[in-house]
Amino acid sequence: MKATQMHLQDLIGRKVTDSAGKPAGRIEEIIARRQGKDYLVEEFHLGRQALFERLSIVDLSLGFLHFFGARRFPASRSANWKQMDLSDPLHPKLRCRAEELKHANQK
Repeated sequence: MKATQMHLQDLIGRKVTDSAGKPAGRIEEIIARRQGKDYLVEEFHLGRQALFERLSIVDLSLGFLHFFGARRFPASRSANWKQMDLSDPLHPKLRCRAEELKHANQK
């Protein structure tokens, strides 16, 4: 399998659609591990809570939104490398439906 190289910062904030063409959220967090000189992407976190996670303000922001009456939040979802189609990095897509993704905090 050929290795793909790209600048991860170019993916942050990109809208992702699922295999049915429906919006799945934006890439807000990318989890990678170092292997020798390279980094291998393990998962992508999508959604608003992933943005709060990246900014390290999860508890503060959710409490603030609850205070103003918001009760439901789109869950942060986690897609592994194989679930993402990055053949067009400007328009990332899921190879599955968004409903099939696990919540980012699940193991």
